[in-house]
Amino acid sequence: MPPSLTFFDLPMILPLLALVLARITGLFVTAPLLSSSAIPLRIKVYLSFGVTMVVLPNMLAVRPAVTGWVDLVIGIGAELALGAIFGFVLNLMFVGLQLGANVISQQSGISMAEVFNPAFDAEMDVLSNIYYWVAAMGFLAAGGHRMLIRAVLDTFTLLPPMGFSWPDSALSLTLRAFAVVFELSIRVAWPVLLALLLSELAMGFVGRVLPQFNILIVGFPLRLMVGLLVTFLTMTVAIDLSLEVGDSLLASIRYALGGVADGG
Repeated sequence: MPPSLTFFDLPMILPLLALVLARITGLFVTAPLLSSSAIPLRIKVYLSFGVTMVVLPNMLAVRPAVTGWVDLVIGIGAELALGAIFGFVLNLMFVGLQLGANVISQQSGISMAEVFNPAFDAEMDVLSNIYYWVAAMGFLAAGGHRMLIRAVLDTFTLLPPMGFSWPDSALSLTLRAFAVVFELSIRVAWPVLLALLLSELAMGFVGRVLPQFNILIVGFPLRLMVGLLVTFLTMTVAIDLSLEVGDSLLASIRYALGGVADGG
């Protein structure tokens, strides 16, 4: 059971409070959905403090090795970076999905239409935008937000504040995360690319058999129709793949943090 906290203990736990808040804030800066610019800054601040207050009672037994302001500032920077890296790695599941959707858009001609995505504060093609929000709804429906908070709470168990170091597992986590992004994008895009290739071969065959047939007039609407049809037929599978990638990234993060704790 966490030790009780009184008003007179507050000056002693302020460094611990700052370190825990820094890690939580770093997560909210880069984590999927939580980092969206569509969420007001005030709400993010309230959520950061709320999660910090939940974590803090379980951290009262921890006494970070803070000997001065310099150590505290360095520790806050390290905790902020740790939370940001954690959220960034999880956000890659959405990045890989959007990368695959962007390849589909480029090849099928959908990329000529772009819309504003408030989650990234940038222009984005329509298909990538659809994939993002469908994946976001699937993420929330599958309890991804609870898994995200639970995972960041686990980081405090595996790696208490000021216990951060860089083992070999951190580099392997980074390499694996980027490899997973490209793997996911390829797995999302290849059915549509294959269908578009077959449609191109069919149009080429028709053009050879019927030279008077205007391929340019029919080709673009056909590519668009085939691309949209196969995309929507495979979208649920793509979303499931992205959620599986999210679970895999969470497991990789736990493994890397376990390596940090063992190495420390």
